[in-house]
Order: sequence, then C-alpha cells, then structure tokens
Amino acid sequence: MVDAGLLWGNLALVLATSVLPFPTSVLGLAFQQGTRRDETAALILYAAVAASVSATWFEVFDYLSRNLRLLEADTSPEFFRGERRRSMVGIVLYSFAAAVANWAPLAGLAILVALLVFYGVTLEGQMMSRRRARKNQP
Repeated sequence: MVDAGLLWGNLALVLATSVLPFPTSVLGLAFQQGTRRDETAALILYAAVAASVSATWFEVFDYLSRNLRLLEADTSPEFFRGERRRSMVGIVLYSFAAAVANWAPLAGLAILVALLVFYGVTLEGQMMSRRRARKNQP
C-alpha cells in the first residue's frame, strides 16, 4: 500500500540520489587535477549531497514507522530502528567528513570511503538476518 506522504518521500529520495553522480565526478576531478582548495570544495559538495540522501532515507523510514498501515503485518519495528540508525550515522559522518576536509582533504576522503564500507557491511548483515529469520519460519 502507498499514500501521498510515502510517494513524496520516495520522490525526495530519488531526487537526492539522482544528483549524486555530479559531486562524485567533481570529487574525482578535484583529486586528479585540482588544488587543495578544489579537493576541499569537492569533498564538501559530495558530503552535502550524500548527507541529503541519508536524510531523505531517514525520512522515508521514519514515515513508514509512523504509518504501519502501509506495511505487511509481520514487518519488524527493529528493521526501522536499524535503517534510521544507519541514516543518522551517515548524516553525522558526512557532516564530519566535510568539516575534516577543511584541514585534511585526504582524511575527509577516507571518511567517505569508510562510510561506503559501513553501508555495504551493514546492508549485508541485514540481508543475512532476514535469510536466517526466513529459514527459522515453519
């Protein structure tokens, strides 16, 4: 089931995600051909857009957790807590990476890479939990 609030949240998420290739390209060019100021500006741009993706992700899952009528009956509230937690980690660490980039662009870049690894590891962990839960069902 879907309602207008979920559609708008999803639209915001898709919009934020669709913008991400631009700062990614700027970031790559800045570290290949730019100055330290270029690297800093590119990192701040990328972090701002990535934080907005995390914020819209948070908003979608927060909306769903408040509108349980949109979900299947067996959906676990823990799933929403986990997704909101992952989103908050992203918002905080992308903001931190932007701040660090002002003094050490390579350290800011390292934080961005660490966030990619974090999202990959935590997603796989959630998928494995779901597989285990399905196997344990009669």
